[in-house]
Amino acid sequence: MNEDALLAVYIEDVFSDTVPNKTSGYIFDNQKSSCTNDATIRWDNSSWAPIITGMDTFKTTCNFIF
Repeated sequence: MNEDALLAVYIEDVFSDTVPNKTSGYIFDNQKSSCTNDATIRWDNSSWAPIITGMDTFKTTCNFIF
């Protein structure tokens, strides 16, 4: 991953420093979550972790919406 990449997490439209835990009841919103520079994201509910592809471009940003 590029060191100039930014990952941002939002819970109920508010920025968060952390990803909500698996038992919090929050659900990853695949429709609203997105990345710049043609990178794509999806959420693996089993491992409770993001899967990001194509995040190799300078200054790529991904917003994770819960």
